[in-house]
Amino acid sequence: MNNPYIAFFKISIKDNIAYFKDYLISTIGRLLTYILMIFVWNIIYLGGHLSEIGGFSLMQIDAYFVIGSAVFLIIDSMNDRILSDDIKTGNIAKSLIKPVNYVYMVFVESLADNVLVLPPVIITIMFVLYYLGISTSMLSIVTFMIIMLIGYAIINVIQFIIGSLAIYTTSAFGMSILFMNVASIFSGAVMPLTFFPSYISNITLLLPFQMFTYVPTSILIGIIPSSAYLYYILLGLLWLFALSILGYFLWNHVKKKISSVGG
Repeated sequence: MNNPYIAFFKISIKDNIAYFKDYLISTIGRLLTYILMIFVWNIIYLGGHLSEIGGFSLMQIDAYFVIGSAVFLIIDSMNDRILSDDIKTGNIAKSLIKPVNYVYMVFVESLADNVLVLPPVIITIMFVLYYLGISTSMLSIVTFMIIMLIGYAIINVIQFIIGSLAIYTTSAFGMSILFMNVASIFSGAVMPLTFFPSYISNITLLLPFQMFTYVPTSILIGIIPSSAYLYYILLGLLWLFALSILGYFLWNHVKKKISSVGG
């Protein structure tokens, strides 16, 4: 029996390959931002003759930004853009009457985008660990992958929620940009969360954004001790559960609103 989601996933992969040049240019633009950050922090470390900042050595901060950029790239989702475009064009009304779950279809389409960048991301992470001589245990690697999956699920749910709000604004583009900027700061993509003043870092270390960059990267390079692994897994799952509940009720409300106006 043919699975419609697998078939749709294959189609999405082909579509992404067709526009791979555009995606590649966008990816290079992101990477250049992180490379600039590495230069800036190297100047700060070397210029100030600092051996450590916020628990990070110069070698670890270089590894952090390279691996962190790769991590954020692989967990980024397109759910908000997909859902927002469907609402804007009216295609969502047709999609909702198809004999498949629309939510799953959106997640599958977004997943196709992530799968394409998975091989270079893995190669990049392995190269950085090897080149900088950073040793990591099997427990750290397994926990890193678990946190990555949790972070991926969380960002998918959040961006689906943002996309759902397009029913009120026609387009979720502005909210998507705002979310990405907020996520970049509070996920640790701009700088490790321990670099913030304690009164700010204590708050950011309770938010779900840290699962996008800071936590998985810090686990892999040995900043977060193994004794804290379970805490971060449970914290991530708690946020995932709470956000999923919120997304569930919001999506049901959106579907009713679409139906009430002729969908």
